[in-house]
Amino acid sequence: MAVDENDDGEIKIFSDGEQKVILDVFSQNDAGGMLLTGKTGTSNVVAGSANNGSNGIVQVYDTLDNVAVEIIANGTNNGEITLHRLGKKRVQLDVFEDNDAGAMLLLGINDSVNVIAGSSSNGSRGLLSVNDSLGNAVVELTADESDAGRIQLNDASSNQTIVLQGASGLIQATTVTHTSDR
Repeated sequence: MAVDENDDGEIKIFSDGEQKVILDVFSQNDAGGMLLTGKTGTSNVVAGSANNGSNGIVQVYDTLDNVAVEIIANGTNNGEITLHRLGKKRVQLDVFEDNDAGAMLLLGINDSVNVIAGSSSNGSRGLLSVNDSLGNAVVELTADESDAGRIQLNDASSNQTIVLQGASGLIQATTVTHTSDR
């Protein structure tokens, strides 16, 4: 074990000659941090601060030294948990600022949001959005203003094409093209 002999705000802990823990004061944001390394010397866990030192962050790394899990207070007083695969974001649990409600985003291999599970505009009704490869909603399941179910199908340009609305029993088709091979 070593002590801050250089008075540089850093304490290192060694095991069998290998550095395993670093406690540090980061000069960039004047906040404390900690790095835990694995048996191969790569990062396992980093705990510290984000957003100029005003918010906490914890990052857990995979064997290739990529962030696999990140937990952060994101600067807008919201907590956020992000899961990564090989350094790419794949799942994000968050709070939408515009309606103060929880949300889960699932991302595809093209880094576009494939699915959003969250709340509608006022934050008190559920929303499930299935998106195309560009992140545009093509299927939306919601509870409408009367708390009845609503299913909306959109075309590739995000134009509403079919709506099924539970409150009124409405089935609305804006544009329907029928083709048959019979």
